[in-house]
Amino acid sequence: MQRVKKFNMNRRDFLIRVLALPGILSAVPLFYYLNQFKKKILDIDWLTLRVVQEHLFPSDTDSPGAKEINATSYLQFVLSDPFIEKEEKKIILSGIHQLNETAMKSHKKQFVQLTWNKREKLLGNFSETKDGEEWLSTLITYIFEALFSDPVYGGNPDSIGWKWIGYKPPYPRPPKNKRYFELKKL
Repeated sequence: MQRVKKFNMNRRDFLIRVLALPGILSAVPLFYYLNQFKKKILDIDWLTLRVVQEHLFPSDTDSPGAKEINATSYLQFVLSDPFIEKEEKKIILSGIHQLNETAMKSHKKQFVQLTWNKREKLLGNFSETKDGEEWLSTLITYIFEALFSDPVYGGNPDSIGWKWIGYKPPYPRPPKNKRYFELKKL
């Protein structure tokens, strides 16, 4: 015959444990979200990306630049895409941090605080590293995607890129509820 172990707990101990349980459980999501926050892109990171994109693809009197084609908004869309490869996202995020670390070591300032000439020189030096070359190449790829993609994806507002090169899009174009990542769910 097995003995049943008696569990001795008075009412006071029981109430303390029961009332403490929600506090303990609520801390678990808090730690999760704090950890996720570290992985998110901060405002300075978005500003750095915008400044780099505008430096790589500047506006001109007869052609749109990164600003006009919403290159940063497009990249935000891409980074929020659940189907983006994790390695691609890692390249983009680590490149921002490496560039700012390099700027801090060289000039004691964030990249966005540098003059145009210092940015140019820093980007030139950064492009000569393996990680820098890969990062800049990735950013340029996304700039061109923003320039030529359908406006429904966040870049190329009012078809500015298409108008620039004289492209006439095929019809029908995708409505917002029929974008590629929404079709993959089906």
